[in-house]
Amino acid sequence: MHLWTRWLGQPWMPWVAALVAMGLCLPALGVGLHMDDYAHRATMLHAPGVLVEPLSVFASLPGDPELNRRYMDVGALPWWTVTNYRLAFSRVLSAASMWIDYRLWPDSPMLMHAHSLLWLGLMVLVAALLYRRLLDAWTAGLAALLYAFDEAHAMPAAWLANRNALIATGLGLLALLAHDRWRRDGRRWGAVASAGCLALALLSGEAALGAAGYLAAYALALEDGRWSRRLGSLLPAGAVLLAWAAFYRLAGLGAHGSGLYLDPGDGPAPFPAAVVQRAPFLMLGQWTPVPAETSILLSPEGARLAYAAAWIVLAVLAVLFVPLLRRDRTSRFLALGMLLALLPATATFPSNRLLTFVGFGAMGLLAQFLAGLSRTARWYEKAAAVFLILTHLVIAPLMKPFMAAGMKKFGAPLEAAAASLPADLAGQDVIVVSAPDYLTYVSFLPSMQHAKGKPMPRRMVGLLAGQVGAEISRPNPRMLRVRVQGGLFEGYLGRLFRDVPLTTGYVVELPRMRVEVVSVDRKGQPVDLLFRFPVPLEDPSLRWITWKGKGFVPFIPPAVGESVVVPVPPSAIGLSMGG
Repeated sequence: MHLWTRWLGQPWMPWVAALVAMGLCLPALGVGLHMDDYAHRATMLHAPGVLVEPLSVFASLPGDPELNRRYMDVGALPWWTVTNYRLAFSRVLSAASMWIDYRLWPDSPMLMHAHSLLWLGLMVLVAALLYRRLLDAWTAGLAALLYAFDEAHAMPAAWLANRNALIATGLGLLALLAHDRWRRDGRRWGAVASAGCLALALLSGEAALGAAGYLAAYALALEDGRWSRRLGSLLPAGAVLLAWAAFYRLAGLGAHGSGLYLDPGDGPAPFPAAVVQRAPFLMLGQWTPVPAETSILLSPEGARLAYAAAWIVLAVLAVLFVPLLRRDRTSRFLALGMLLALLPATATFPSNRLLTFVGFGAMGLLAQFLAGLSRTARWYEKAAAVFLILTHLVIAPLMKPFMAAGMKKFGAPLEAAAASLPADLAGQDVIVVSAPDYLTYVSFLPSMQHAKGKPMPRRMVGLLAGQVGAEISRPNPRMLRVRVQGGLFEGYLGRLFRDVPLTTGYVVELPRMRVEVVSVDRKGQPVDLLFRFPVPLEDPSLRWITWKGKGFVPFIPPAVGESVVVPVPPSAIGLSMGG
């Protein structure tokens, strides 16, 4: 036996894998707060204007039209948001973990990130222990190391708002480990422990549905006997899932009205198409150095080429793994679990951060493939092995620390945007004429002001967002007419707040602003808009700003009868990528 196989097979290898995963993500300690973290901080500390309780921080948009109208009035939601918009998640335990942070160390993002790293270590530790029960000792050690190296964990570890993925995956894998103790060793307590861990995982995040996929795969691939016995093994998990689904609906959780987040329970029609569209990119991100975010980073033409390349990669993987799947039931379990865990990950735009459950099956499968490779392997198997080793044993651990630290750079443009705001906004209505993106560069700014101890505006409302320019004219002292140049709903965040087209004559009445859609294009995107305010546009209660270069600058509304052109702002992605 080679020295390295003996080392990988040691009983302390799961602990080594957990420490390695945490060590590679240590740069996350210096990332600070980012995007949603500011809004979550405001909620946890009961900042002025916050409308939800701390434990509901992930369920702040339950689909109540009146509540949505209040959010639109203060600018947390844009005026074009669907009336009954819902984006509310089952993450009460993850919210509780954040509540603990803000009770114990409210002014130390570093300690908050250290807390996240502990959850990362737990997730990898449980995965490694599970590998040891499923695979021979040294193959299990290799799988654990591959999972520890997986750079898909960098963002959940470095973004406090994404900690829920680590908690849900760690508890979900613990449910699978207890299930295996029940089914393989006859430990009846395992059935209760598995159901309990699954319930806790589901209350930590929807990512835990991936655990249900692996439990189903366990029954199909690893159980012996009649189908009635196999299906019976799923009764505890099935009861938990049914109870959770009932709670989910009764509590008004889920997604509705968003073209970015899909909820199969809200209407299954769009979901199969999303699976076909998004799953190949997720698999591309899991198996190659090309991130799943390729679908949003590239131009439409480039994304189509990447989509085709993803299917080619999947075909090659199928050729490589079919012989292994035919002869080994554990491989079939890992592969089927990976594919089933992929389904809930397609509920939003492809991102490597969604691959915590998918990666468990993928890395176990890869370890088996590499362990079973012999000197007589075909040339393409050896070539694929070299590529996969370079990708997952060389590139991944080298990239993981940079990706964890990169969250700070990713958030730098938003920090610069906040710094460009005027210092004397207290009590004013800030009107953002144009911004690179609404969620990032309008919704989050007031909570950032609060976090930095700066005066908060009464409301911050955006007229346009995204790569959209406009010709703005002024028919009378209290009105602006905006002829839009570009698609308001284009880009990956363009349809975050609306999944149906606007119509001519659509009107939004808010206490401090009235919006009328004069005309739309054939895609239902606004072409001509009227904005009416209750006071003249020069009134001191209104503060006008717009985007220029890399930040906000004052905007002077045109005189009555005159017009001004607002240029297209840069892409929000380009700003974040340093472009």
